[in-house]
Amino acid sequence: MTRRVPLILALAVARLSGGDPQAAHVSRWSGKVVSSTPEDGALLVETSRGRSLLVLASDAVTRDGAGIATTLDELAAGDVVEWQAEHGDGIVLVQEVVRV
Repeated sequence: MTRRVPLILALAVARLSGGDPQAAHVSRWSGKVVSSTPEDGALLVETSRGRSLLVLASDAVTRDGAGIATTLDELAAGDVVEWQAEHGDGIVLVQEVVRV
């Protein structure tokens, strides 16, 4: 967790410093897992717009398509995942990842 703190703080500051005062629009995104680093809580995924680094919040949930809770260790390269976020490219902080 301590290795992710600087990245999470940078994302939070970026969101606060340039954000619109109105609530952001959240969309559903999907991509294919390229690699994962469960110890860092991150997934590198390939989307139609390029690669994105998904950083899972410390209380994030991973599920399979049936809604059963899984672990990040169970996601492998080639798995298709979905998540919800304000944007789907670059570095994305997510609360939930679902393996499709």
